[in-house]
Amino acid sequence: NNYIGVNINGDAAIANDNYGISRWFSTASALIQDNIIAGNNSGGIYTLDAGNTTDESQIIGNHIGVDATGQSSIPNNGSGLNLHNAINQTVGGSVSARNIISGNIGAGILIQGGSHTQPATDFRIDHNYIGLNKDGDLALANQGLGISIASTSAAYAITNNVIANNNSHGIELYQVGQAAVATQLAGNLIGLNAAGTQAFANNGMGLYIWGTSSNITIGGEQASDGNIISGNASYGIKLYGDPTNITIKNNSIGLNQTGTAAVGNNDTGLVVSDYITNVHMFNNVIAGNLNNGLMLAYNAHDLTVKGNRIGLTSSGQAVPNQGYGVAVLDSVSNVIVGGTNADEANIIA
Repeated sequence: NNYIGVNINGDAAIANDNYGISRWFSTASALIQDNIIAGNNSGGIYTLDAGNTTDESQIIGNHIGVDATGQSSIPNNGSGLNLHNAINQTVGGSVSARNIISGNIGAGILIQGGSHTQPATDFRIDHNYIGLNKDGDLALANQGLGISIASTSAAYAITNNVIANNNSHGIELYQVGQAAVATQLAGNLIGLNAAGTQAFANNGMGLYIWGTSSNITIGGEQASDGNIISGNASYGIKLYGDPTNITIKNNSIGLNQTGTAAVGNNDTGLVVSDYITNVHMFNNVIAGNLNNGLMLAYNAHDLTVKGNRIGLTSSGQAVPNQGYGVAVLDSVSNVIVGGTNADEANIIA
């Protein structure tokens, strides 16, 4: 319940010269809860080599880059949350624990470094609003990425967040994961308001995964695991370069939250390209996008495309993509499209 970088009313900046909160080289767990952290001359919260494998650190219920009402931005002059070589961290965790991380000059959440430790999930980012006000109906853009995670072998669960209106990609994963460590993105709204009815475009791709990222699931086995990735200024999802062992399942790309109307991404819905391997695309709905539905390109190989609906909703209503349903370009190889069972058939219309 502290006001850090703002006045006593929480409506104007009185800047600290550096970060609002900074933790260095601490193995203790920490609870950072219900604070207004805004207007600081660097980022909102910074941790370096902090946390332990036994007790999670929690960052919950904070306004980071916004005022006490949660309706206006008071930017931190850097990323809202910067975790560097941290372990066992939970950001949010439920509706009541939601952080509002918006209006910052840098990324909303920036995570760099860190390796897998004993917890099944080293980082949990859940139920936060990133780039919006506390009601999820007003854009308060972070000027960088919504979530940026780079050069780490830790395990991540990025779930049930609304990530919208950021001035770059919604989520970027670069060199994330390893064969024995799973990362999942599930239940997120990326590029929409919290009601899932209106485009609040991230000014780039909805989700961008590149570098040597591996063992990542986008969506999941249950329909409720699916992400809604719509309304973004570029591709919905792009996998590029060296990622491997990626599963994309039960997502909606280019539609509103109810899956009944187009809120198209401003380019192709899903792109898999440039030597990427071992990508499996199951039971996704890809419709209403302003270019192709799905593009496989530039030496991508060992791909599976089964049970998807491309150009129509899950109920069969036509919502065309504006380019090809599926575009295959330049030396793509070893691709399985459909299967022997009826539920493995793709419907491309």
